[in-house]
Amino acid sequence: MRPAPRPTLASRLILGYAITVLAVLAVLAFALDRLLAAEFLDGLTRSLTAEATAARRALPEDEAALQPAARSLGQELGVRLTIIRSDGEVLADSTRDPATMESHADRPEVRAAVEGLVGVASRSSETTGEPYRYVALPPEGGRIVRLALPLSIVQSQLERVRLFVVGGTALAAILGVTAVWLVAAGITRPLRRMSDTVARMSSGDLGARVEPDGTRELALLATTLNGLASDLGARVDQVRRERQGLDGILSAMEEGVLLVDPDETIRYTNPAARRLLGGEGPSNTRELTPSALRLLLERARSSHRGEEDEVETGLPRRA
Repeated sequence: MRPAPRPTLASRLILGYAITVLAVLAVLAFALDRLLAAEFLDGLTRSLTAEATAARRALPEDEAALQPAARSLGQELGVRLTIIRSDGEVLADSTRDPATMESHADRPEVRAAVEGLVGVASRSSETTGEPYRYVALPPEGGRIVRLALPLSIVQSQLERVRLFVVGGTALAAILGVTAVWLVAAGITRPLRRMSDTVARMSSGDLGARVEPDGTRELALLATTLNGLASDLGARVDQVRRERQGLDGILSAMEEGVLLVDPDETIRYTNPAARRLLGGEGPSNTRELTPSALRLLLERARSSHRGEEDEVETGLPRRA
């Protein structure tokens, strides 16, 4: 089974950066969404408070005229306007007949207004079932003015902002990943050239050299590799010269010399040995003739010391 290919440096950099960027952008987008939602809601509350103050000034003192005035002001402001007595009785409403409406004394915004505060609440309307933002002003002349707007207004504003945030986040992620890809490519390109050159060196081309480009660290690595290649090339040349000298000495000897491996393979024979053995000679000690020469080698291998003997090779001498 072949091992799975290892990921490249560029892919690991891009993947790590993409995960980090997306996580950070997701957290920032969520925080921004919550912040904007709170800001839009606060803005809506401030707007309703100002409109309720203006509506209270425009309302007539006569309770009989409150209902038509509430309907007119509600349509003009585009809000739901409700006038409530301090005891919770609904005096007028811009969307419903107050005579059919129950007491509002238990509404949280009305309770806060009775205590002298600007009552603010968000809940679903019992009439329409739609979520509303309610703002009620403290009573003046025994009457509480309450305005309400559906929270869908805030949601629609948030949706537009969310589209912008999502688009900006996606663009930032694409630009960031592209930038990291360019940086990773700039780093891995000289590394790839280095690995190709090192492969040439390992195959025997010790004259190959790495171009010291890229960052300072990569340039230092290239210089180190080139130095190692130069030293290795010098040592190989020295070994080659020494071997040539040794070959010259062994070739000039009148004595035959054999180099035998532990597996009985004959690794080297000098010209004198080849003459004595006839031609190129055998490649394995088992093929050596005469047999006395094989026995001499066996004794030397077994005793781990030098052995001497007289062995006659070639054609037998005539009597």
